[in-house]
Order: sequence, then C-alpha cells, then structure tokens
Amino acid sequence: METDNYKLRTTSHKPRAMKHRLQSVILLFLILFLGCAPKKPVPEQSPSTLWSRFWRNQTQAGLSFKIKTSINYFSARRKNRILATIWGNLNYPIRMNIEAGIGQTLSLWREDKYLWQAYFPALKTLYFHPDGQKGATALGYPTPFNLKELSMILLGHYSEIIPSQFDKVEFKNGLWIFSFNTMSKVKKLALNDQARPIFLAGDVWQAKLNQYTQEQNDAYARKIILLLPKSEQAVIRIKSLLVKETPWEKQQLALNLPGDTQKKFIKF
Repeated sequence: METDNYKLRTTSHKPRAMKHRLQSVILLFLILFLGCAPKKPVPEQSPSTLWSRFWRNQTQAGLSFKIKTSINYFSARRKNRILATIWGNLNYPIRMNIEAGIGQTLSLWREDKYLWQAYFPALKTLYFHPDGQKGATALGYPTPFNLKELSMILLGHYSEIIPSQFDKVEFKNGLWIFSFNTMSKVKKLALNDQARPIFLAGDVWQAKLNQYTQEQNDAYARKIILLLPKSEQAVIRIKSLLVKETPWEKQQLALNLPGDTQKKFIKF
C-alpha cells in the first residue's frame, strides 16, 4: 500500500515539470528571435551636418551653362519624346529649343525675370506670359517649374528654390528628409549620405533624382523622374552638360522671329 502511494505522488509531478520545460523553451526562442530581429539603421551624419554640406555644394547665381536633354512624357492619353537644349545664365536670360526625335524644331523658348516666350514655327505664333511655369503648362508642357528653376535642378544647384532653413526633419528608410512650411515651391527634400538630393516634393508633384555623376567638380543627377497630377509623368535624361566660365552674350540668347509672327498673350 505504501509503495502504491509513493508511485502516485511521483506520477503527479510529471505534468508540472513538462510545463516548466515548455516555458523555458518558449523563453529561449523569444530571446533568440529578438536578438535576430532587424535593427533600424543608424544615421552616419547628423541632419545639421548633412544640411551644411548640402549648402556648401551650391554655387553663385551667375552660373552660365548649356544642357542637352531628352524628355519622355507619359499620360493616360498620350506618350511622346522630345529633345530639349537649354542654355543661358542663371541670372537670366535663359533659352530653350525643343525638337522632335526626327530633328524637327517644335518650339523656341526664352525667359527673363519679366517675361516667358514660346515661339512655334509651324503656327508662326509667339505665345507669352509673365510666369514661365503657367505659360508652359497652358500650352501642353505640364511642369511645376519655370525655365530657371528647371535649369537649377538639372545643374544640381538649389540656392533659389530651397529655403535656407528647414522646419522639420526626420530619419526614414536610411535618409534624412527635410520639410519646409514656408511659401516655397519645394515642401520636402531627401538627401543621401553625400548630401545630394534624391527626392523633391511640392504640393501636387514629386521628383526623383538618380544616376549622379561628377563633372567639373560638380555633381548632378543624369536622370530625373517628375511625377505630376492626373498620373502624368516626365522622365528627363541629361545627355551632356557644359558649365561656362564666361556669361553668354546677349545675341546668343536672343529670340529672333520672322516678320510675319503673330503674338498671343496666354490667358487662363
């Protein structure tokens, strides 16, 4: 009888021991799992250091240049490709010639601080407006930038389109993202570890910049993807870029028009 009681007591402790072992296994699994969980990337530079480095990359407003590009435009209704040559002085004037892929001249543009003009040879008509961004968009060239702003982005210089101070900064996906609450056209700017912009955003547009290169001690993105409202998209590729030591002469930036040119002010 005593032997039976001893066996009964011994058997009653087995479920409890198994429970303790199971808890130990679960605890060990949790420790191993948490130890192997991916860690958030740690920024290599502080946002203030990166911000200062970004501004040291900027240049003077008198930069003179010539840029050759191809632009592929996509929308729900159409798709086309054009070639654009932009040249001038960042302190104005700036010219741009637009050609079709077959070499046909489509339009000749000129912009200074007071007026934007676009001449269309096929129509023998010159369109003009004080605002280059509004004028271009009205004529079927949707863009959030005027010629000067676009030129600065292509050149990799942002001294007049990015506020000198940011209002907010956050570290996300390995990037410092700076936000601006002013009246600036650019609302967000993301910088890589070289202090180069890889993302810009406004109220209704975004721009992705990549394929950076280094020429003449200055870096610029060779490819810019511009995302516009209504699912429209423009992909700009830089074919060549030249920075001049001396400004372009006045005649080199003139818009010489035929005598029978019609002139039309763009109304909205």
